Amino acid sequence: MTAPPPSPMSLDVMLSRSWALFRYRPLVALPPVIIFLPLIGGAIAFVVWIAIVAIAATAHHASPATVIAPALIGYAAFIVVMLACSVAAYAAMYGMANALWERGDTSIGDALAAVRASFGTVFVAGIGMFGLVLLALLLALPTLFLSFLALPLFTMYVLPAVVAGHRGGFAAIGESIALVRRAFATSAIAALVLFAIQYGISFLSYPFLLPLQMSMVGSTKGDAPLVLPAPPALISGLVGYVLITLLSLSYQGFHAVAVTGLYHSLVTPGMEAPAPAAGSRPPSG
Repeated sequence: MTAPPPSPMSLDVMLSRSWALFRYRPLVALPPVIIFLPLIGGAIAFVVWIAIVAIAATAHHASPATVIAPALIGYAAFIVVMLACSVAAYAAMYGMANALWERGDTSIGDALAAVRASFGTVFVAGIGMFGLVLLALLLALPTLFLSFLALPLFTMYVLPAVVAGHRGGFAAIGESIALVRRAFATSAIAALVLFAIQYGISFLSYPFLLPLQMSMVGSTKGDAPLVLPAPPALISGLVGYVLITLLSLSYQGFHAVAVTGLYHSLVTPGMEAPAPAAGSRPPSG
């Protein structure tokens, strides 16, 4: 008698194992930090440079075109670089998440390998997803905005399909839609759980930002002069900003691990949890 096909990993086991793997190698959340910090520094340097050019042009009564033209060219270049950095960051993060599920360990080498192998495909998938965003906008009113809910759900497996499944950009979108249709309940519950985690994280910075907001209430009433917040309020706001940034980056890493694990579970039913790397053992779920 033929044995029944293996069933996918249950959602609670998958999330528990994802959390254990992420705690073992939290550096899976590191690629966006490595890539975007220099980008932010470059953006600040560009703004300072434009300000210097504008001041010099004003002092010499130069034409506004001497400022507008470099600003537009620089802005266009910044957009291109930002898109390239975004593609590289996501490819690297999902490459590390895939290595965690396949080997039980990962390193920056996995991130670099994923960028080299999947950069172009992730970019093509991004073009396809941008088209789906436009489609969701067109269908927003006819579907009573349900298209906005369907979009992130039906595209949740696109990046794992590209990086882990080695699918083409548009093929990955098709596979993601097919997987969600096949395992709609599991995918929808997983998406809701991950969204709830992200939503909860957004509230954690409020206790730190509240003193800063309250200290600015008095200076925004009527004709009262603008008064800088007290140093403790500024420090509290800075702590809140740093906290929410770190937690958001950590969530992105965990999200990549969880969705990649669920993708493997659906594509390869009966998949076993990855074995620990040699000489080490990740914590149990």
